[in-house]
Amino acid sequence: MESTRDASNQTEDKSKELIIIDNIPQDLDTLISEPALWPELCIYRVPRKLRAINPASYTPQLISVGPFHCEDEALMPMEKQKLRYLAEFSKRTGITWTELANQIKEWEITIRHCYEETFDKVSSVEFIKMILLDSVFIIELFLRRGEKYGLIRKQRHGNFKDDFILGKSTREYGLLGDLILVENQLPYFVLDDLYEFSIGNDNEEGYPSFFNLMKFNLHDYLSPPEIQENENSPCDCFSCLYCFWISRCFSCQKHDCQSSDDEEEDDPLLEKPLHLTDLVRKHRSFKHPKSKNNGSVMKLYNATMLHEAGVKFQASPEAWPLDIKFERGELKMPRFLADDNTERVIRNLMAFEQCHYPNQPLICDYIWVLDFLINTAKDVDLLVRKGIIVNLLGDSEAVAKLVNNLGLEITASGSCFYDLSEQLNKHYENPWCRTVAIMRSVYFSNLWRGTGTIAAIVLLFFTFTQSVYSISQIF
Repeated sequence: MESTRDASNQTEDKSKELIIIDNIPQDLDTLISEPALWPELCIYRVPRKLRAINPASYTPQLISVGPFHCEDEALMPMEKQKLRYLAEFSKRTGITWTELANQIKEWEITIRHCYEETFDKVSSVEFIKMILLDSVFIIELFLRRGEKYGLIRKQRHGNFKDDFILGKSTREYGLLGDLILVENQLPYFVLDDLYEFSIGNDNEEGYPSFFNLMKFNLHDYLSPPEIQENENSPCDCFSCLYCFWISRCFSCQKHDCQSSDDEEEDDPLLEKPLHLTDLVRKHRSFKHPKSKNNGSVMKLYNATMLHEAGVKFQASPEAWPLDIKFERGELKMPRFLADDNTERVIRNLMAFEQCHYPNQPLICDYIWVLDFLINTAKDVDLLVRKGIIVNLLGDSEAVAKLVNNLGLEITASGSCFYDLSEQLNKHYENPWCRTVAIMRSVYFSNLWRGTGTIAAIVLLFFTFTQSVYSISQIF
């Protein structure tokens, strides 16, 4: 019995071994010959650790673009609109969908290499059809919005009320939000080349280049929000003179002359992006500090503590570029708009950086600085008063929670804000800076208190002088 059982076990072990061997691909040589990462790779799946924090931020709500979400049943209703836009685009250009498909066929291999997954099970015909419908849909949508909002002189559609997408503003702007998600992308060259092949520079119709058409349609994601200057912090001339005098005489922060920061940098939109997510990321981060040390920011005091140490906060005119400067005790920062769409946009930009720009995570670095500055609603309230945060969420606690959660599971080896953080920490840890700040807030906070302080000092001086004179007369 024992020998029979042993023979049975051996047979079972061999069968398991054969199963393992059978599961190994036969074309290993071909697999090895291919690069582990294609040089064209630029469209990624969001890492699982990031998706787990807030899956909805990375999931399209209305439309699937590219192969990652093409089988999502919730997005199928928009497939009919893609076919409708394809028919309209062919009528607009006089080019058949077969000619468009043949154009995409020439780029198929390169397009496949742009995606993190190979999609080997998707046939060539299915893949080309998907890219055709998605790319034509984006181009036709951008053209229609260009006509609707006056970019294109000659309008083919005089009334957009009957348009399934442009007739509903919630659907229109919801689609634009889906088009910048990191998993919902087409390679930029596909859109640009297909536009050029189909339309080119048709001056009679008044069509712009695709680059300008794209910038026009994504204006809300590329340009600062138009917000009135903060006027909630009244300041009289007398107080301004005191603040200026004290900051000039006693501020611990010297002007850091970095010629690289003062030089005009190239417009990031002159360089073609990889896709629409990359476009938004390039524009929001093209101008940023150049740290001499590429260390990680391990510590930075919150906004309230820095303010108590005499740091003055000022909002920069530009809202997107990450040009944060600390000069003569004044921290100049771009505005941060906190609304219902902020988390979705920022999370996708950060996820793309983690995948494609791990050594230059500029958006991640900026969020880290905000995360350090904001610990509580009190910090948010301070930055709101200074115009640095525009709170459209209403609740300061909600803004603090939003910022604090954005940095979860984000990794980086260094930060472009390392030197800035060191300067701020040195300022706070210098006791003289805190002493001057207390004097400014207690004795020179407004005109009358400042005047009273000076009068008291003058009176004390004359009293002391009189006392000395009286004592000298006695002796």
